[in-house]
Amino acid sequence: MRKISSVLAGAAIVAGTLSLSAGAVGASEDYDFAKQRDFWKAAAQAADITVYAPSRKDVERVGLEVSEPPTMSSLEMLCVGQWNVIVNFDGNIRNNSDASVTLTQAASSECMDDVGASGAPPSPWSFKAFGKKFTGYYEGCRGTGEGESDPGVAQCPTLDRVYIIVGELPAASGFKKTAVRLETVGMTRAQIRTFIRSMDPVA
Repeated sequence: MRKISSVLAGAAIVAGTLSLSAGAVGASEDYDFAKQRDFWKAAAQAADITVYAPSRKDVERVGLEVSEPPTMSSLEMLCVGQWNVIVNFDGNIRNNSDASVTLTQAASSECMDDVGASGAPPSPWSFKAFGKKFTGYYEGCRGTGEGESDPGVAQCPTLDRVYIIVGELPAASGFKKTAVRLETVGMTRAQIRTFIRSMDPVA
């Protein structure tokens, strides 16, 4: 599998990306800002894959929040002719949480970063969602100094653990199946399972 060092690498990003930025649209009080649900609907119309989205309730239940407008949501083309749907969820300030999730969906894992190259002591785990197997990889401990070795997962506080989870969600409504990649920081395995199992196809 080829390595994509960053989702911002090369000429893969289409100039007409659907990223939304409140600062770029002006200060008109009458401007109709997009909601997260507007992004999901637009992404589902643009992509050939079955786009999945978690509900606001389930996002908040695991300590994250949905930004309005969705300033960190984007469509990016890393494989020719295929849109990657990328959405970030950050910790809820009210809960003083630094947790985060970057959720990427694409037609194939080839259109995403590789996993397991961090050098952290391996600690894979797996679970089922939608009848499919998902595998989680410990990618290191947030706050490890440059040049230092990441501790094992048991020695890293839960709030500092970085995981990458990969799997596949089934096709629906005539669209293609969906390869999924989550990069999480500060979330427990139970919260990660809850997040993935809460997702539904976007109508």
